[in-house]
Amino acid sequence: MATDLQSPPEQSSMATLVNGIVHDFQDLIEQQVRLARKDLETGFAHVKEAGLMMGLAAGFIVPGAIGLFLMLAHLVHWLASPASADPAAIPLWGCYALVGGVFVVVGLAFVWAGKKQVSTLPDQAVKGLEENLEWKTNQTSPK
Repeated sequence: MATDLQSPPEQSSMATLVNGIVHDFQDLIEQQVRLARKDLETGFAHVKEAGLMMGLAAGFIVPGAIGLFLMLAHLVHWLASPASADPAAIPLWGCYALVGGVFVVVGLAFVWAGKKQVSTLPDQAVKGLEENLEWKTNQTSPK
């Protein structure tokens, strides 16, 4: 019949193209969200490891610092004592310095390892998602 209206082929192909673009964009966003979720899971594992490293660092640095403070007290005592008052090969303040210094150095190594774990956190998926959303908002905003 003459009253049957069909849309021109140009409009249907344009609608199909726009629909395809929207569908592809939705797929891209879903993939980005899945990737971001995976990156966050990996990031959580990195943060957990970094927290463990920082806890170990504190466990070594605090006693090491206490040992170094005790070393200072013994150093003052040793400096005030007569020259032959301590028959040991290493004075007591030196022993505190050695042990405290080793603890502090090991603690600082754990701090370095913890900082390295934090610096390797994956954030590429989040950046990619932000870029896609920015592109989409720029495409739909009126100029």
